[in-house]
Amino acid sequence: MHRTRIILAVLALTSIASSASASGQDQAVLLSFGCGEPGLECCTAFAATRAADPKRAEPERSLSAKSADAATFFAQLVERYRSLDAYKDTARLVETTHREGEEPNRVETTMACEVASGELKVDTPNRQVRDSLGVGLPVKTSPPLKESKRKFDLWLAPHMALKFTEKPLKEFRAGVDEGFTATEVEAVTIDNKKMMHVALRSGDGRSEDCDAKFDLYVNRESMLIERIDGEQRLPDGASYCTTLHITPETLDESSGEPAAR
Repeated sequence: MHRTRIILAVLALTSIASSASASGQDQAVLLSFGCGEPGLECCTAFAATRAADPKRAEPERSLSAKSADAATFFAQLVERYRSLDAYKDTARLVETTHREGEEPNRVETTMACEVASGELKVDTPNRQVRDSLGVGLPVKTSPPLKESKRKFDLWLAPHMALKFTEKPLKEFRAGVDEGFTATEVEAVTIDNKKMMHVALRSGDGRSEDCDAKFDLYVNRESMLIERIDGEQRLPDGASYCTTLHITPETLDESSGEPAAR
């Protein structure tokens, strides 16, 4: 329930839940959205080796030029996700919350995302258990509850914000009202795989002391995100860090079989 408290606190402060109009039943169901197994040890994060040549002759580019390149690449990434009629992935989410004077709290969760018929489904072990017991979401839900569930799913799977939000940079993360700026894009190598790294910083992106920062690592061939590192300052001042490892699989909508990349 640790993650549930974190996310519900952020959603409440940003008026995402619209709880004033939600029914009592809806509010009770919202409290059951939590997933993950508290107490599990996080896997050690692997090191990302930047594919940068220290002897490059190209002069250091200006911040505005880097941001323009990053914004262009991010726009292409958004178009890629919006073009996906069918999509599946499996993901491993590692969350660490740091509060002053307390031991870090770590939670690791496996989940699966699916896009089909224009809808997003995020499946977690806890949701599977609740569904098997018949205590999942009611068949009929109110609009505020549906919106709250959508926001919760995008919190767990932020890469899906590129497809399911109108303004992905503005709406990338609940609780970050100022939105994000794509500040830099560069080629990197992670585990001998060539990737593109896109840096997102909250606000205008000019300060490293921002409330939230996310780093997206994109497979150059598929143009799909395979890792997201995030750091966000919570309303109570705690530091909330996440690493999402994603294994994507695009699908052919007509056959349901893996599509050629």
